[in-house]
Amino acid sequence: MQLPQHIAIIMDGNGRWAKQRNMPVSYGHKCGADAIQNLIEQSDELGIKYITAYTFSTENWKRPKSEVAYLMTLLQDFLNDTSGRLERSNIRIKFIGSRDRIKKKMVESMERIEKISANKTGLTFIIALDYGARQEITQAVKKICTDVKAGTLDISQIDEQLISDYLYTKDIPDPDLIIRPSGEKRLSNFLLYQASYSELWYSDILWPDFTIEHLKQAITDYNGRKRRYGGRKIMKVRVVSAVVAILLLAVIVYMGETAIGLAVFALAAAGVREFNKALEKAGFKPVYILSYLSCLPLMYLAVSSLMPWQVIATMDGKYSDVAVLGLFVLVVLASCFVMFSGGRYKIADAAVTLLGLFYVVFLLSFVTLTRSMDKGYLYIWLIFIGAWATDTFAFFTGITI
Repeated sequence: MQLPQHIAIIMDGNGRWAKQRNMPVSYGHKCGADAIQNLIEQSDELGIKYITAYTFSTENWKRPKSEVAYLMTLLQDFLNDTSGRLERSNIRIKFIGSRDRIKKKMVESMERIEKISANKTGLTFIIALDYGARQEITQAVKKICTDVKAGTLDISQIDEQLISDYLYTKDIPDPDLIIRPSGEKRLSNFLLYQASYSELWYSDILWPDFTIEHLKQAITDYNGRKRRYGGRKIMKVRVVSAVVAILLLAVIVYMGETAIGLAVFALAAAGVREFNKALEKAGFKPVYILSYLSCLPLMYLAVSSLMPWQVIATMDGKYSDVAVLGLFVLVVLASCFVMFSGGRYKIADAAVTLLGLFYVVFLLSFVTLTRSMDKGYLYIWLIFIGAWATDTFAFFTGITI
């Protein structure tokens, strides 16, 4: 499964969650704070690089003074607690938003935490505090105008990237996925400039009930979407790769069996990798150690048993027993790895990994056999043209439905 690099979260529903339990709103905010803290630690273990949490908006100042005061106290407690946690974690913390209305003591705590965690290399947790996208854009425009007026910036230099550099989120990648629980379906003045191509994921779950499992579900749904960014860049890549492949194929086909055999070995490894990536998108966890280590002995057995390829023929099949034994040992070791992985892998994960390994490698082995036939190079050209044409047709069908 491909992880989004940056996930932004609108934490919504604390008040309604507390009301459903006949508890004060402050209790909902406290449980909501616990939920984000747990989620951040688990997301770091998952491998997420950036998470931005909409903690307190510019509009939240309009709430009752008692609620605002409690939220600020809760945040100060979080900052105090975080100082100790940072020593035991690899999480980096940044704050975005205006600091003009934040008390000096809290600003000092924020600056201290940013400094302490600056060199951490794990997840970057971005806390949006007194943040509003319209305010952010307005401030950026004012700064740009000031620099143009001062002569330090020429108006011709202004482009999308320069504007991004004047925002709070400078040096932070745009969010790939924006999550909003609680049933609401709007951005609420959150990362409006940065969210241009973000995928949006909504849920009826109230924020205090949000867990890492809900996040994984959002990531799974994200993997099922096509992100084209309004263009067809992928088609250009396909055309260029096809031209390169044709040139390589021409050289390989006419060089004979040795070149064909080596090319099929490389294609088998690449095919197994693509199959594993497809499994990830489908929610499986391929056992990579089994896939890549087993690929070569399995490929050797496939081609040596099917055709009189000149290199293997000179070996007279003397390495077949070693290849079978090596493959058996690798499968056993991989099976043990799956069983003792602490539940990380399931039997289904190992089964589909084996399926892909045997399917891809044995399917490709017939290319080598084909080349050994009379005028086999013509058949290989026909196979390539047919495969490329049908795959391209499938691609165009996919982007139109």
